[in-house]
Amino acid sequence: MRRHAQGLALVFGLGASLIGVSMFADGRGSVFSPRDAATVAFASTAAVGSYLYLESDDAFGFKGLYVLTLYLFHFGLTFSLWRGTLEYSNLSLDWVAFEDIYRAYAVALVGLGVSCVTGTLLHGRRRGAGRFVQNEAYFSAFAEVGRAMVWVSALLFLAVVGAAGGPSAVQGNYIDFIGQVSALPLAVSFLGLGFGVVLYVGMIDRLQLQATTVLITILAAVMLRIGFRGEVMMPAVAALATRSVRAQHLSKARVGALFLFVLAIIPSLRSARLGGGVIASLRDLDPVDGVGELGFTIRPVAVSDRWVGEAGVRFGETYVGTVSRALANLRLTEGSTEPLSVEVFREAGPIGFSSIAESYVNFGLYGVIAWAVLIMLLLDWLTTRSHGSVGWLAFSGLALNVLLYQIRNTFTQVPFQLVSAAVIVFVTYQALRASAPPRFRSGPDPERVLPHR
Repeated sequence: MRRHAQGLALVFGLGASLIGVSMFADGRGSVFSPRDAATVAFASTAAVGSYLYLESDDAFGFKGLYVLTLYLFHFGLTFSLWRGTLEYSNLSLDWVAFEDIYRAYAVALVGLGVSCVTGTLLHGRRRGAGRFVQNEAYFSAFAEVGRAMVWVSALLFLAVVGAAGGPSAVQGNYIDFIGQVSALPLAVSFLGLGFGVVLYVGMIDRLQLQATTVLITILAAVMLRIGFRGEVMMPAVAALATRSVRAQHLSKARVGALFLFVLAIIPSLRSARLGGGVIASLRDLDPVDGVGELGFTIRPVAVSDRWVGEAGVRFGETYVGTVSRALANLRLTEGSTEPLSVEVFREAGPIGFSSIAESYVNFGLYGVIAWAVLIMLLLDWLTTRSHGSVGWLAFSGLALNVLLYQIRNTFTQVPFQLVSAAVIVFVTYQALRASAPPRFRSGPDPERVLPHR
C-alpha cells in the first residue's frame, strides 16, 4: 500500500513539474484561459493531494503542512479563474489582465511539483533515535516562555494599535493602517506573537480555555479584521506541526473542520473590512472564495518574471544583499543594496512577495528547482532532529514559522528571525540545564530520549 501511494505521489509530482516546464517553454505572452486554469488546478491539487495521502501517518508534519501552505498561497486563485468568478468585493484584479500569469503559474507549478517529488523521495526515512522522555517540565518550560512572549507582544501590538488611532484604526483600511504604523514596532510585535503562539500552543500539555488562549483568539480576530492573514495563519500552522510531533494524536476531522471554517470566513472578514462593518453576511461565507484570496501570491511570481524579462536574473543579489545590509548595520562594511521588499512596494505596491518568485528572480527556473529541493531537505532534517529532542522540536517549530512566512514574503528577515529563534531556544535550554537535578547536569542530556520498545 505504501509503495503504491509513493508511486502515485511520484507520478503526480513529476507530472506537475513537467506541465510547468511545458508551459514555461511556450514563452511569454500566452493567454491564460479557463482551460489552462483547470489544468493547473488539477495538476497542482493532484500533486499535493497524493503527497499528503502518502504522508497520512504524519499528516500535520513539517513537510506536509509546508507544501499545503505553498499550494494554497500560489494556486488558490486557479479555481476562481477556472470558474470565471473574479468578483472579489472591490479588490483590484487589474493585474490578472496585464501580468503574464500563464508564465507565473508555469514557474510556480515547477516549484510545487519538485517540492512534492523531493518530499516523496525522502518519505520513509528513519526518524529520531527514540521517543520523548516522560518529563513534562521541559515541555512546560518552553510553553511558559511562549506564554510570556504572547502577553508581552500583545501589549506591544495593542500599544501600536492605540498609537494608530485605537478602534478606528482596526475598523479602517489595511493600507491606511500600515501607513499609520510605519514608524512603529509592528513587525517586532508580530514576530513575538508568532514565536509565542508556536511555543505555547505547540508545547503545552493540554490546550484549555485559559486567559492566554482567549487572548490569542481575540488577537487573531483583530488581526484578521485588519487584514493580516499571513501573520495569523503561519504561526497557527507552525504550532499545529509542532504539536503534532509533541502529541501525535491530533484529530484530522477537527483540524479539517477548523481549516474549512477559517477559509469560509476570509471573504466575510474582507467584506467587513472594506465595508466598515463587523461581519458582512452569511452569503459571504465561501471557502473557495477564501482560497482564491490566499492565491493572490501568484502576482509576485508574475512581477518577478516581468523583471527577469526586462533585466535578466540577479544571480543571488537579493540573498547576498541581506547579509551585506546586516554587515553595514554592524558598521563592518560601508554601503548596502536596497531591500527587495522596498523595491517590490515601490514598483508593484503592497503585494508581499513569494519564496518561489525570489528564487526565480535570482537564478531563473533552475533556481526554483534548487530552492524546492533545498527547502524540503531542510524540513526533513528538522523533522528528524525534532523526534525525541525537546530543544530541537522548539527550534524546528520556530524555524517552520519563519519559512512559512517567507512563502509570501522576501528572504530579507529570514536570517535575523532564525538567529532570534536559536537564541530563544538556547537561553531557555541552558536555564533548564542549570535548574536540572545534579545527576542530569553531569550526565546525559536532561531531555534525553528513551529507546524504542
